[in-house]
Amino acid sequence: MPKAKAKVKVKKAEPRPQAGKKGGTSEDGPDLSSLKKIFDEASKETAAKPPLQWVDVECPYCGESFEVRVDPSEGGVDMTQECQVCAKVVQLAVEVEDGELSVSAYRD
Repeated sequence: MPKAKAKVKVKKAEPRPQAGKKGGTSEDGPDLSSLKKIFDEASKETAAKPPLQWVDVECPYCGESFEVRVDPSEGGVDMTQECQVCAKVVQLAVEVEDGELSVSAYRD
């Protein structure tokens, strides 16, 4: 028995939006000025903030050194970190004075 052929209707394609008309494009492409403004503001914030730093700390339990990553912009904070050698919880005091970063480790 021969197969029946299905009829397919072809829809006419709609035209693309043209420059200067409704559709958000200009002659050079889409308007990205608001996106550029957001990017510029975020870049200023990132440039003003000091980068994260790795600091060697001596564990008050086992005496071995291990590295911790601290944010110098958060000077005057206390945080906890597990010693990478003996796995005990170490209290850290992060201080920034005259641009100098210091981290002190002590027992809980």
